[in-house]
Amino acid sequence: MNGALHAVVMNPSLIFEKMDAEYRKFFFDTMATGALKALTREKSRDEKYLEVIANILEGYTRLFLELLKRGQYVPVFFDAMKNVFEHDSILHNYNYQISEEELKRIRSANQEWRRELKQGDMVDAIIDEASSRCSGWSQARIESVNSDVLHLEFIYDNKSADRYLDRWSVEISQFETKTKEIFEWKKTIEVGSFIDCNDKTSWNKAHIMELKDQEVAPGRTIKVGFIAYRIYQENGTKTDEKGKFEGWSSRFDEWVSIYSPRI
Repeated sequence: MNGALHAVVMNPSLIFEKMDAEYRKFFFDTMATGALKALTREKSRDEKYLEVIANILEGYTRLFLELLKRGQYVPVFFDAMKNVFEHDSILHNYNYQISEEELKRIRSANQEWRRELKQGDMVDAIIDEASSRCSGWSQARIESVNSDVLHLEFIYDNKSADRYLDRWSVEISQFETKTKEIFEWKKTIEVGSFIDCNDKTSWNKAHIMELKDQEVAPGRTIKVGFIAYRIYQENGTKTDEKGKFEGWSSRFDEWVSIYSPRI
């Protein structure tokens, strides 16, 4: 954990007293969230590891409570915090060694649907973009099943996003329990729509310049948008051939899947 992250986790008030709004956004959307996700997927047999993890989790919990006290709603960070308390995460299952008997009891509680998952079924699952720091819920089809291992195809995104997950993973949920609202909204996106888009480093105001269907693999065609990381406005401080704007120049425009967690 780097120095800035450690300092804030140990003393949450620092981020409100010492850091400006732009850095706070970066901290919660990228730095702290990324560390949380990495933490809950990590494995180690170091004898002091659990003690270190416990201290980190205690610090994150303090930070979480500080946000609640201040009435600050940070959805990306709040969503990442859920991973800490998931009983079947790698963190708990591997490091804390939840007994198989206990896991069976937990898994049986409202989780019977997982046993019935088969090839061709649709599920909601976490999609990770390897080239960026973004992850989020998306819709996937089960391409194959090998015991408890599911091969998931994220049919609305690039083939590189496909992944293997255990049927009991907390990164799988019943179809449309996590994605229905966001997918309904994304269906309404059109040329000219204003959006928030992650440029693989941070979130930016942006708009859609073009839309098209693009074949990304045999039998898989997805909807992609040409993203401009800028908003044209009369009081913009930058200028191009279309007028004044705030944001990034056309040099950074790119095609992004409409259903990507980057949008």
